[in-house]
Amino acid sequence: APAGRAGLQAGDAILAIGGDAVSSLGEARAATALSLAQARHSRLRIHARDGSTRDVELDPGYVWLAL
Repeated sequence: APAGRAGLQAGDAILAIGGDAVSSLGEARAATALSLAQARHSRLRIHARDGSTRDVELDPGYVWLAL
C-alpha cells in the first residue's frame, strides 16, 4: 500500500495533510484530505512512534482493499 511504501507504520500519527493541521480540519475534512492526498501529491507530516517528525508523500501505486 502507498502508506507502507512511504514508511508509515502502525502507531505513527498524521499531524498535517498538505500543510493543514489535522486537528483544524475536523474528522470529515481530514478523512477526505487523506483519501485525496495521493492523487494531489499532498505531503503528510508524520509524528513517528520513535518520536521523530518527518514529511512524506504517498506514491501513486495501487491500493489493495480487503473485501
